[in-house]
Amino acid sequence: MAQACPGPRARRQFACKLKASIEADEAAIETAQTQLDFAVIKAPCDGRIGLRLVDPGNLVHASDAILNLVLMQPSAVVFTLPSQVLGDVREAMARGPVEVVAFDQNNRRVLATGTLLLVDNAIDQATSTIRLKAMFPNDDERLWPGDFVNARLLLETQSKVLSVPSSALQRGPQGLFAWIVTANNTAEPRAIEVGPTTGDLTIIIKGLSEDERVVTDGQYKLQRGAAVTFTAPQSADARRPQ
Repeated sequence: MAQACPGPRARRQFACKLKASIEADEAAIETAQTQLDFAVIKAPCDGRIGLRLVDPGNLVHASDAILNLVLMQPSAVVFTLPSQVLGDVREAMARGPVEVVAFDQNNRRVLATGTLLLVDNAIDQATSTIRLKAMFPNDDERLWPGDFVNARLLLETQSKVLSVPSSALQRGPQGLFAWIVTANNTAEPRAIEVGPTTGDLTIIIKGLSEDERVVTDGQYKLQRGAAVTFTAPQSADARRPQ
């Protein structure tokens, strides 16, 4: 007896059932993979892990943190500047990337060099300051999250200018001045106009010439025409008590 072959309609129905069965199996695999993913904790980024916040046996909830992960590279530094320099900062950013150097809390050791990222969109009227944010590669991880640093911007490089130690600047009723040492070693006050300050040096715009000498210590003892004596700075060995 001959067996009848299924028609085209029956074959299509059988193919649809097989396809639906395959899709159901794939959905079951994805569901199992999702459940497995819930059992594995993955960090959203690379960073440094802090102290664990839970111990074995603690009761935890879905909202509890197990530990803190801090992104170390790159690192951001947020700092403030007086609002008066906002125009200079924006002009420097218009010329190109603005270099930012981070110093330690004593403002002596350079920790990292980065680039100014952005300037806040409003001035703090309570302090008349503007917040800025700089990014640092921090490859050696010398910048530590939460630490306090001093940030210094390089807005402009000036060459062939006259500068004096900032300790030589004095403020009087008529404004800024400096005590100069005349040819006969007497003190004479001189009104000056200053420019930017970087580190321990201040640029002099007007009031001094290159060949003049200024007093950097003991100004409170001086008056016009007073004799000035010169003392060499003592070394560390000389200052050490015997």
